[in-house]
Amino acid sequence: AIDAAHAPTASSSVYEIVTRVDRSRGGQPLPKLIRGPGVAGPFEVLEHGTAFRVELGEKKLSTGLFLDQRPQRLWLRRHAANLTVLNLFAHAGAYSAAAAAGGAARTL
Repeated sequence: AIDAAHAPTASSSVYEIVTRVDRSRGGQPLPKLIRGPGVAGPFEVLEHGTAFRVELGEKKLSTGLFLDQRPQRLWLRRHAANLTVLNLFAHAGAYSAAAAAGGAARTL
């Protein structure tokens, strides 16, 4: 359910993304604009106070900012102070950004 604070407005863009269980062979359908004006270019989103620049639209399959990883990025942000963090999942750099926001001495 979507609460009132996050409900789409008249100017919101809504995309439908149909996923397949096995994406190993490619051919994943691209997002389809189903409501609103569409998204023209990159924009900023906030996750637990950390800003991420993402790009959505009918030509983009993924932002790289996977929602199921939000708890892990928050945990890292809370525990990264003064550490050197090696990011082995650097697809979009979200873990490195979370570590840096949490005060990591260095991210690699």
